[in-house]
Amino acid sequence: MEDAYKILNLPAGADRMAVREAYYTLAKKYHPDRNVGDKEAEERFREVNNAYTQVSKAILRYCDLLGVTSNSSNAEIGRAYTIICEKYKANKGKTSQISEDYMREVDIAYRFLSGSTKTKKTSADAYDAYDGW
Repeated sequence: MEDAYKILNLPAGADRMAVREAYYTLAKKYHPDRNVGDKEAEERFREVNNAYTQVSKAILRYCDLLGVTSNSSNAEIGRAYTIICEKYKANKGKTSQISEDYMREVDIAYRFLSGSTKTKKTSADAYDAYDGW
């Protein structure tokens, strides 16, 4: 997937808004209607579309994980993340369907979608100390 970010001229792991903005900028620049007869631009347009599709699939997967849409605000993403963390903390040590692996994925999804680096750790151990940060 790192190649997809390079094609979009973004650092790996760029947030969803940066991805969307880069895609629209490049798609407009290389669109066949703007570059009639230019085979290089047409090929570049295909590359940009394929890269955006690849990155978008990851974005949608993370949105599904948190139960939000790709158009959700950072506040909505934060609320969804907080709810999942609170459920995890309430069920820690009990029979729970929320595993530590799932919580790691939730943490990654939250950081990716919100562009945040404020989570304590990428490990489920962070949720033991969760205090509504």
